Amino acid sequence: MTLKQFAKYGLAAAGLLALVVGQVAPASAVTFNYSQSTGWVLGTATTDPGFPVAGVPATLVSGVEFFQPSVNPDPALHAGDNAPPPNTFTTIGWGCQGAPPSGAGCPAPGNTVTGVDPKTNPNRSSLFALGQAGTVSDDGVFVTITHLEHKNQPVTGQTLSKVEIESILRISTEPPTSDADSIEVTFKETLNAQPCATNNTGSSPCEDFFTFDFSSFDPLVITDNGEKFLVSFQLANLVNAFFDPNTGTVFTGENTVSAIDVQMAITKLVPEPETLLLLGLGLTAVWVAAVAKRRWSRRTH
Repeated sequence: MTLKQFAKYGLAAAGLLALVVGQVAPASAVTFNYSQSTGWVLGTATTDPGFPVAGVPATLVSGVEFFQPSVNPDPALHAGDNAPPPNTFTTIGWGCQGAPPSGAGCPAPGNTVTGVDPKTNPNRSSLFALGQAGTVSDDGVFVTITHLEHKNQPVTGQTLSKVEIESILRISTEPPTSDADSIEVTFKETLNAQPCATNNTGSSPCEDFFTFDFSSFDPLVITDNGEKFLVSFQLANLVNAFFDPNTGTVFTGENTVSAIDVQMAITKLVPEPETLLLLGLGLTAVWVAAVAKRRWSRRTH
């Protein structure tokens, strides 16, 4: 091959390489609709004996009550596949502050459905979870998909030990994304007297805490029209609460209502420039080899 021919083929190969590497250029933003159905799973709650409260008679029975079935906040999304997780409820309540009648509503058997909101009962602690719906762009900005609240009361009787929260996250991709997840939440009721083991929230008396199985918050890869996107999760917007990311534990102050949001962000996955460069060089090498083979074939015939 002469220098002139090499220059000709080299320029063509460089053009091919530039075409490949040029795909790194960012595309326009993509916006998705999302809907998160979430709730506490009936039958999964377990309890432990509670701590005594000074001046309040102890009670022997106070099981976990489930209130208000969960719903899909955007039933139009993913038509035909939009039911919430089965047997899930927005609210659970447990414990009490004394024997009846002062502790009215306390002696409930475990894992029962009630028509009375435990959040409105001053004798019980409660956890509340509500899924959210809205839009999210692939700009990496976090949006709330579930809002959680803990009404922390100094209860006696049986206290919550463990419960599962189940969710279905739906995103309007093509093909549609529907990701189901079940997270075990362990709860610890602490003795309401000094010295406190922890005091992250500045509350007095001592704070309680619940811990997520944080492996369920691992990033998720979804596909839309052949393009891949990374879905990331975080806990944010803490009110009267403290989050330890090393253990997945949320601390909540006594005699307060604490709040925390589960959030999601989406970013587009693009090939690394090094990967595109290697791909371009590989295509160039194949193209040059094909030209050389064609020229050699002409010379031998």
